[in-house]
Amino acid sequence: MTTDPIPVIRGSALTRTFGDGAAAVTAVSEVDIEVQRGEFVAVMGPSGCGKSTLLHLLAGLDPPTSGRVMVDGRDLADMDDDTLTLLRRRRIGFVFQAFNLLDVLTARENVALPLELDGRRPADADARAVAVLERVGLSDRLDHTPRDLSGGEQQRVALARALVMEPLVLMADEPTGNLDTATGQAITDLLRSLVDDAGQTVLMVTHNPRHASSADRILHMRDGRLVDEQRMESPRAAEALIAELQG
Repeated sequence: MTTDPIPVIRGSALTRTFGDGAAAVTAVSEVDIEVQRGEFVAVMGPSGCGKSTLLHLLAGLDPPTSGRVMVDGRDLADMDDDTLTLLRRRRIGFVFQAFNLLDVLTARENVALPLELDGRRPADADARAVAVLERVGLSDRLDHTPRDLSGGEQQRVALARALVMEPLVLMADEPTGNLDTATGQAITDLLRSLVDDAGQTVLMVTHNPRHASSADRILHMRDGRLVDEQRMESPRAAEALIAELQG
């Protein structure tokens, strides 16, 4: 008898309510979700449906009002603050819509910073940062500060920073939201290549059906709940989804 592998991420009956009494708003309601190792999962839904809140719960950035989050079989609720901080730093890479780079640091310094905060030697951190920046196509922009980089280049730096610790899972919250169409597609293609070439697990929130169609599975949210799931098993399925959602 075989058992299923432990999911990289598992959320069980996740609920997140903000406020109290009559003013309470439930952003996420009784959500069950699993993401397997080496899988690319996209979460879609209308603005305000709870996509980003769900991602923050799964990343341990925000505690659920009820329910459980398991990361590689470990319950986040059982962790003290220091343990949770280390897990987020070492095991979960997070990419925001806003690039959140430090303006006074170069690309290589921004990417090396998590390693240095984790106690790595500066020379080792720099070497690793350079290698990851080369992997995302920025070998010629290592010593540029964010103000000298395009939006797409800044997001690639942010992606390299999220990858530099070799995380168990990469979570991306609308990573193409501040980018033009072509640049956004390039970022999505890069995420797809990380899954295909390196076995990286990716969980992405997006409002863009074309970008979502690069995923293996698409989870649809509405009013704080997961209401549907689609598997992108062929290019034809992806094309049909794009046509359906774009009208």
